Amino acid sequence: RPRTCPDSDTEKSACLEKLILLNPNSRQAEFARKELAKILNLEEENYSKIILPEEIIVALPYYERGGMPEFCDRISESLSLPDNKYVYAVVELLRNNSNSLLLKDLQAKLRFGGIKNERTKERLNFIFS
Repeated sequence: RPRTCPDSDTEKSACLEKLILLNPNSRQAEFARKELAKILNLEEENYSKIILPEEIIVALPYYERGGMPEFCDRISESLSLPDNKYVYAVVELLRNNSNSLLLKDLQAKLRFGGIKNERTKERLNFIFS
């Protein structure tokens, strides 16, 4: 008999991540983010702040060409989440793309007071160090 439902949180997370990556703006992706938030013990209202590293990799070229201006805010919101594997992956990815326009825009927001969340500020300072 085939298994249809993953048993562990790791297996569930992997399935939910795939669902998000199929169509990040779909209702199914919204459901998947809510489920990931439960697995991560995040407050439900924070589900939309979860961003996968693969989403950033896909979006960076669009952002660099002037598309997706809201993406900068989405990244800063994701950095406000409590510690979890997705935040760590975002931090690592941003550190590895230190010359990107996205990082320059985040640095400007930080410098000119556009970022209010202390956790986000700390993480950005770490990325820029």
